[in-house]
Amino acid sequence: MEVQPRRSEREEVAVTFLDTNVLVYAVDTADRRKHARALSILETALDHPADWRLSSHVLSEFSNVLLRKLRCPTPRLLAFLDQLAAIPCFAMTPAAVRRAAEIQALYGLQFFDAQVIAAAEAAGCDRVLSEDLNDGQSYGVVVVENPFTAGR
Repeated sequence: MEVQPRRSEREEVAVTFLDTNVLVYAVDTADRRKHARALSILETALDHPADWRLSSHVLSEFSNVLLRKLRCPTPRLLAFLDQLAAIPCFAMTPAAVRRAAEIQALYGLQFFDAQVIAAAEAAGCDRVLSEDLNDGQSYGVVVVENPFTAGR
């Protein structure tokens, strides 16, 4: 009998942070390809929430886009937020906002994008799914992946 080596903690499944655009595309059907991809990602996240993270900033931005841009009725938004509550959420802290300012200065990002990276970093994520940041770029310990790039 062959004994299999134990997996180290770093060999476990990567923890992934969801940016606002993934959540919005899961609701918005204007771009059918992005909608289908976002739904698939969200279904996976809801099936395995321990491997995924959101932030209070992302949920606030998601709510604003749905209410203002997509004219989503409040009860429907509340239903979406109830579903998303299954995914662990990092609450932005003063330290995370400070870190976002450092990230913004270091990488030249928009401040709201820097908040996404800071939240992902603080939440222990290895990667961020976003179409707003440079696909494949590392921001410290966090790597960005655009889930809407062709072939993914």
